[in-house]
Amino acid sequence: MAPQGPNHSRRSTNESDRDFSGFLRGGGATVNSRVRVTLETGEVVTGVIVEDFGELIPTGGSVEATIDDERGAARLRRFLINTDRGVVFGDPDTVEVIG
Repeated sequence: MAPQGPNHSRRSTNESDRDFSGFLRGGGATVNSRVRVTLETGEVVTGVIVEDFGELIPTGGSVEATIDDERGAARLRRFLINTDRGVVFGDPDTVEVIG
């Protein structure tokens, strides 16, 4: 039995409780997919998805954290992508599977 109490929460694993719309818009992008990513600057880079944070994003919403007054807020992105120039973050609408 899974631990219960104030420091443990029980998470449902039923597919009906998950939002797969982001997966479908991402063209089937998953960990280890080779992808083309369009960055906010319009620059396009290629790389491999190394992490999918989809389960952390609430259905129909987003997660934002205030950094400071100068930089504003940061929004959680769905994918962490390793490119030749370093890592970037992307969402299903900015990621295209290429192989």
